[in-house]
Amino acid sequence: MDPIRLTYDVPVTQSLAFALFVDEFSRWWPREFSRDPLAFESASLGGVAGADVTWTSSDGGVDVWGRIEVLQPGEQVTWWCWWQGEQDAPSHVSVRFSENDWGSRVHFEHDGWREANAAFRAAYEQWPLIMAAYVLHTRRRGFDQDPRIDGEQQRGVA
Repeated sequence: MDPIRLTYDVPVTQSLAFALFVDEFSRWWPREFSRDPLAFESASLGGVAGADVTWTSSDGGVDVWGRIEVLQPGEQVTWWCWWQGEQDAPSHVSVRFSENDWGSRVHFEHDGWREANAAFRAAYEQWPLIMAAYVLHTRRRGFDQDPRIDGEQQRGVA
């Protein structure tokens, strides 16, 4: 089964793109892509290899839907994913960051599809919408934090 692959260019440095993805995961994750959007409080990638990927609800409940496999600051984060309840046959998400002429490139891949979890793959077709929220977050946060962009560009003056 084919992986879900997405690539985005974002207007921030590689290290900032990584930090915005991992450290501010809860700030950009769309609540409608949680198990209970009305009770969604926060989301977390845990911050270290072996940590849980979680959603926290307003009643204090924690829903674990993945486990961090690799976390290399500024470079990549990968996790085993069971968002749709497939804990016995998780899929695999990888997000890698690299520099480009404009800022940085984000390489997203969701794979690990096999017979045991193939029925869940269609439920993950919303990744483009989720990642669009991340890209928007980088644009909101990036221009005023990226030292490569001077004041005139920050104000939109060319």
